[in-house]
Amino acid sequence: MKDVNDTKEKSEITLKLYEKGNLIFSSRGKWLHPLFELEEYLSTRDFQPERRAGFFLEDKIVGRAAAHLIIRLGIKRLHAGILSSLGKEALDEFEISYSYDTLVEKIICKTERLLSSVKDPEESYKIIRELRGGKE
Repeated sequence: MKDVNDTKEKSEITLKLYEKGNLIFSSRGKWLHPLFELEEYLSTRDFQPERRAGFFLEDKIVGRAAAHLIIRLGIKRLHAGILSSLGKEALDEFEISYSYDTLVEKIICKTERLLSSVKDPEESYKIIRELRGGKE
């Protein structure tokens, strides 16, 4: 008998967090959900800001919204598969060290449009939480 999971396509990991080269968190979520999952994970452990500065994050797509969430989480180094110009602008402004595979002008996404002129990560966070339905 075949396992039900054998017939389902396994989704790829979209976000990975490393500490000292060791994978400590990953997510297969879509949109900004992996960053909210990461926020929850970090809040349940003793990861002080100075320790978070040593983290390295890999994210599949980073636009302005993701960049602001990453900044809020205190992560100082990341690699993006795809990085938008708006995301790059935010990372540069907050002096985040980053690399990317592909730089695009913009990500075709409602969130990227809504946050195009927002410069404050806290303001972005409030807008994104509303889009998520106010979930903490």
